[in-house]
Amino acid sequence: MIHSGERHIKCEVCSLALLSKSHLKQHMRVHTGERPHECEVCGKRFAKRSNLNAHKKK
Repeated sequence: MIHSGERHIKCEVCSLALLSKSHLKQHMRVHTGERPHECEVCGKRFAKRSNLNAHKKK
């Protein structure tokens, strides 16, 4: 399913079409404001782990 590029999962809030349930879970943070990834040095929080990792490299 992922490799076909078909987007069968839709966000019920904004109708964005996504590739998988995991992408939907991450996308929903846009609507909920959830930021589960916290920098242990400064306390800044991020919705995506990759953004936290980029922050740590600065």
